[in-house]
Amino acid sequence: MTHRWGNQPLSQDALESIVDVLSPNATFSWDPLAQASSARSRLDDICQEQIKAMAGLDVNTRVAVTGAAGTGKSRLAANWALRAFHREERTLVTCYNEPLAAQLRRRLPEDDSLRIGAFLTLALSLEGMEPLVPPADAGDEWWNVHAVGHLLRYWHQVTEQFDTIIIDEAQDFSPAWIAALEMLLDPEGPRRVLLLADEHQMLYQRGFTTPLAADGWTRCELVVNCRNSFSIGNLIRRRLNGAPAPLNRPEAAGIRWIEADDLESAVAAVQEQLHQLVTVEARDPSTILVETTDSTTRHALRAHSNLVPWEQAASTPGQVVCENVHRAKGLEVDTVLFVCTDSQVEDTLLYIGLSRAVVELTVIGPKALADRLGL
Repeated sequence: MTHRWGNQPLSQDALESIVDVLSPNATFSWDPLAQASSARSRLDDICQEQIKAMAGLDVNTRVAVTGAAGTGKSRLAANWALRAFHREERTLVTCYNEPLAAQLRRRLPEDDSLRIGAFLTLALSLEGMEPLVPPADAGDEWWNVHAVGHLLRYWHQVTEQFDTIIIDEAQDFSPAWIAALEMLLDPEGPRRVLLLADEHQMLYQRGFTTPLAADGWTRCELVVNCRNSFSIGNLIRRRLNGAPAPLNRPEAAGIRWIEADDLESAVAAVQEQLHQLVTVEARDPSTILVETTDSTTRHALRAHSNLVPWEQAASTPGQVVCENVHRAKGLEVDTVLFVCTDSQVEDTLLYIGLSRAVVELTVIGPKALADRLGL
């Protein structure tokens, strides 16, 4: 098995050796989580500065903010929702996937005036909507065909109204969905629509285009990557056209490549890495995400590496999540194991998947993929 490191920090043994030489009587305590915690804190501060400058855009009634992965779009969405809440406005906050919706819920107060959820499930729960119970085995086809058809058929029955509607990851929405949401604005209220989008993360071809200023939208762009530590951010910027980062961005554990040319070797590599992270280093499983680009790999990893879907980890903490990039979009964790044995995988999947990692990224795949990423 081949391993390659890039810009790696000193190991525990190396640091202890240096301390022994410089100050033999000093007590050295190794904390593998301290660097990650420090890096995340500094990145959070950078992000807060960026979104603070954008928060006041919500004085406008139609706002479209764009930004690359890691620029703070979801945090700005939560900030806008909190401001609307304090103005006592009835506010709807939505996105496409449930993990991101759960993240938004954690950032906002629980209150009847705040409706937060993934679009399709939230829409089915709106007041006046004809009831429709998803089957236990509901898949993408059921949601995107049957559920969407049901919503469009009965949307005119919805009686619930809002003052402000915030759509995060709007590039996942069709124009018809956005138009339907706008129908829920109270004619007597501020009628505020706030969109956040990144067309480079467009996994679903539903016809979305960023609204134009000529059509009455206030436009702005988040330009600084405030999610990824130095080496991860540089990789995404250099190889995948990600956002630039501030010069004071922290470094952390960096990037690692492990060669795996087939599914069997990929599973073995993941098992080895999880043993090191969870068993040896006692990392919190909730800070680790295993990402794949296809369902076959995801199923194999869940079956052979004790990994679980996001829903299971959300209800039963203490387990490592394994999801496809489509499902993980919008999330961020300290450590990502990105597993892909297809060296020709689309740039969009690489861009979204790799950018989930805040401080530590391990790419598990063939040498051709590593070369493509400059690892």
